[in-house]
Amino acid sequence: MPDNESPDRPDLRPPLRVSEAIRMIPEEAMLFSVDQVSRLTGLKKGRLAYWHNTDFYTAEHADEPHRPYGRVYSFLDLVALRTLSVLVHQHRVYLGELRKVAELLSDRKGDWAGCKFLVGGRKVFWVPRGSSDADIRSAHPPGQIEMPVAMDEVTRDVQRAVAAAKQRSEDEIGKIVQHRTVAQNAHVLAGTRIPTLAVWSFHQEGYDNPAIQRQYPRLTSTDIDAAITFERRRHATASK
Repeated sequence: MPDNESPDRPDLRPPLRVSEAIRMIPEEAMLFSVDQVSRLTGLKKGRLAYWHNTDFYTAEHADEPHRPYGRVYSFLDLVALRTLSVLVHQHRVYLGELRKVAELLSDRKGDWAGCKFLVGGRKVFWVPRGSSDADIRSAHPPGQIEMPVAMDEVTRDVQRAVAAAKQRSEDEIGKIVQHRTVAQNAHVLAGTRIPTLAVWSFHQEGYDNPAIQRQYPRLTSTDIDAAITFERRRHATASK
């Protein structure tokens, strides 16, 4: 806290967003765009849109469901869709079987720890947690080769993929971009959703680079300098 900041002074600092405080929260609290879900699951955006619009699998949040920017997916959605992607691309299960899995994942969203699917003959069999060997044997016809798809393993794979996606490339450091799908078209630091205006606000409040980095751990000092320089020029132009 800067020396000139009084404890009784109203906190005018911009609030932290989920995507900005990314190291401080679990993946389960994160939200994902259609583009992100497509990259992280391997499902094409057209298929995601079709599944959503036909109620095959719907996004957690959808203000304008027929537009890609109007759909936002939760972490649990991401796990469910990654599971469906594995069944589609690796096991090529029948569409009817896939629909049953999608309905089950939607109905039991998040309540699948310790559960798994068995895939045999392009058909899928749900194995609840705690199932005995006898239960598993009776779940599907004998003689079929079992290919297990464990929900715990899928969840860990998604967590690793999300963690990898958080990493920024060297080309993104200190670069400012603007895109209509990110932060309501605000200027942000590349590879993040952190607006340059938010960094400028902290700077105006007397925060130095290390203090700003504590608020936005993903930013480097180069990012912060670039954001401050950009906003200083923008404010100077606007005041003319």
